[in-house]
Parts: sequence; structure tokens; C-alpha cells
Amino acid sequence: MIVSAIDSRIMSESSNGPGWSDELERALTVLVRKGNLPHLHDRLARQAGIPLDRGGYGPLISLADQGEMRLSEMAEVLEVSTSTVSRHVRRLIQDGLVRSAGDPDDARASRLCLTPKGVKVLGKLRDARQRWVEEIVADWSAEDRKRLTELLVRFADDSWKRSPNRRA
Repeated sequence: MIVSAIDSRIMSESSNGPGWSDELERALTVLVRKGNLPHLHDRLARQAGIPLDRGGYGPLISLADQGEMRLSEMAEVLEVSTSTVSRHVRRLIQDGLVRSAGDPDDARASRLCLTPKGVKVLGKLRDARQRWVEEIVADWSAEDRKRLTELLVRFADDSWKRSPNRRA
């Protein structure tokens, strides 16, 4: 198994030796890497029947979860540069998934929001991602799935609370 294979070189450099935090960190690394692989995103997007590049998922999720926002706010939420998020948002606007409108509080700025098409596309991709997760844990007991969900949600929430760039 990828996560349980012990790299003795790394372990010998650790002052605490192997432990739960080491195993957790490795498992999270594998999950993050796997979840961000371009071929996984491409496969799930194909299954969902949508032409969404990998860089568009974060901005769509941000708008769905936090509502309309300025481009600079989105860059903070995603913890990327404004130029990076601008490139992805420009494509989402061209594809009709995001709309940019004037900011009523600042005539120089604009606010981004999902279009009805963006909501639909995001829903299809989320459904495909959920099916992928369900396939992974299909042989798990309902109790194990529930416990994993509880702990992972708790971990994500605590991690988010400690993020220096989080929005309230």
C-alpha cells in the first residue's frame, strides 16, 4: 500500500520517529496528490459530460460555497495569485459559467458570481466526484463511512480555522 510503506530514510530523520501524525500526513499527501491529478479531473469531467479544465474547479467551488466576491477576494480564498485566478476566471466567463458585474460598493471593481449554467456544471462535476468517493468506500461499513466523514470534516474545519487567509 502506498501510505503504509515506510521510507526508513525519512523516518530516521524524524526526531519523534514514526507515529500517528506521520501516517496522517502521508495519507493526506496521497489524497491531495490523487485528488489533484489532471487525469483524474479529466476523467471525472468526461463522466460528468462537461468541458471544465482543472483550474476552473476551485473558482466555481469558491463562488458556490461563499457567494459572489471580487477577484482579489477569490485569490485570497484560493491562496493563489490574482493573475492565476484571473486567467481561470476569464475562461469561466468565456464559457458562460461565471458572470462579472459591477460592485455597488466600488465602481472601480467588479464582483463575480455563478451563472445558472455554472451551477449546473458544478453540480455535475460534484456528482461525478461523489460517485468516485462512493466507489472507493463501497466495501466499507456504514459506520466506517460515517466515522471517516465526521473526522475528515472536523479536520478540514480545524485546518480552515488555522488558515491565515481564510474569509470569515
